[in-house]
Amino acid sequence: MNQHTAGPWKFGGINSRHIYGVDNRAVCTLRAFDDQFYPDPERMRADAALIAAAPELLEACRRLTGDYRMMADAVQTKSSIDFANAAIEKAGWK
Repeated sequence: MNQHTAGPWKFGGINSRHIYGVDNRAVCTLRAFDDQFYPDPERMRADAALIAAAPELLEACRRLTGDYRMMADAVQTKSSIDFANAAIEKAGWK
């Protein structure tokens, strides 16, 4: 099984290009090549939000697929859907 840096991850903020894990180490850095790739700061922040939400999005997918395999407990399924919606919102999507 692949291991990734434990979540949650967070975006370093408006003047940062870093995504940090729980240990405050950079998970990744968004790179600009002479600002050609990220000429728009809003696009960079949107990409950073999506990357930072990756652990929660992965866990949401795992929960939902597990719940639909079991289909035994409607309360558990609702909890997983709520978790998935929160992860999607963290990524900047509504």
